[in-house]
Amino acid sequence: MCIRDRLYSSRTGLVWQAFLKERLNNELKRAASFDQDLVLGIISITEPPAEVSPDMLGGLILEHFPFSDLSFEYGENTYAVIIPNTDLDQGISNFEAFMAPAANLCGSESAAVIAVGLSSRNGRLLESDRLITEADKALKKAAAEHKSSIIAFRTDPSKYRDYLASRA
Repeated sequence: MCIRDRLYSSRTGLVWQAFLKERLNNELKRAASFDQDLVLGIISITEPPAEVSPDMLGGLILEHFPFSDLSFEYGENTYAVIIPNTDLDQGISNFEAFMAPAANLCGSESAAVIAVGLSSRNGRLLESDRLITEADKALKKAAAEHKSSIIAFRTDPSKYRDYLASRA
């Protein structure tokens, strides 16, 4: 078994979900050391047509997001993408550019809804669990729209620092 078989799912061509937290923590540390931002996006596609296979969706994700080792399975018909050196507004633009081809792949006659939840490091020192929780909350709000949409979790770094100080 080669390393590619252990890291990437044969079903989608994306990295297994089990590697997301570790990889995201490493990317958050790297981004903090270079004072860069980072965006985590979680994509959910509800009711994709039967003819749209998981590997087709994985291929579309890899086509639109540059780093194959930063695109992950994240449950049934759900995917996570880390975009390094990108702020939240740029991340929104990147995911907006993904939405049209994803909708085309699913077809206009399908009941598929594409929901995206985003969060970013935004100058904060944080662990992967926090960023995943924020992106998950944004995804739930986007999915509640019942139409294809993107919701971004926007933080205020100074309020976040105050929150951390109050917990110490």
